[in-house]
Amino acid sequence: STCSVAFAAGGFGSNKPPAKRKKKKKGGLSDFDDSPKVVAIEDNKKEPEQLLDKWGLPPVTQDDLFPPMPAGTELRSITENKEYTLRDIQDCLKGYIDLNLEKCFDDNGVEKEHNSNKAPSDISSRSSLKMKLNLLHESPPVLSIDNFLTPQECEQIQQVATSASASQKVDSATFAG
Repeated sequence: STCSVAFAAGGFGSNKPPAKRKKKKKGGLSDFDDSPKVVAIEDNKKEPEQLLDKWGLPPVTQDDLFPPMPAGTELRSITENKEYTLRDIQDCLKGYIDLNLEKCFDDNGVEKEHNSNKAPSDISSRSSLKMKLNLLHESPPVLSIDNFLTPQECEQIQQVATSASASQKVDSATFAG
């Protein structure tokens, strides 16, 4: 019998019972020890060591971010120079997701006029820039929406993202900042 070594972070991947600890008044996730642990595994086969993150989970892979499509998925690009109607877009979405697009968009995929509780300044900036649905790929369906945000909304998001408070470090027991 051979002995192989695996590394676990003491989180979900650990097969050891949690060690008894003295109670601290801090509470939260600060009580967890994220230092790597060595776990000996008795085995006749030599298995490659699996890298684990500090929670004992396998690291994120490209397949986690972009999972492979199910077998039998039909791949169909859009037809060049074709104007897709709302009905065409909804036909492409069948079997994937049911969206009530007709509530917000007309037959050409352009945002409908509707009453809202927004301030008059918001309505005037939105009325000149109506949202427009675009089909980028038929199967699996991929959509884009032109004018989803107004220029003013884009500026506000950029200001929040680049403000001094957004760049400050966070003092967290869970994540290094």
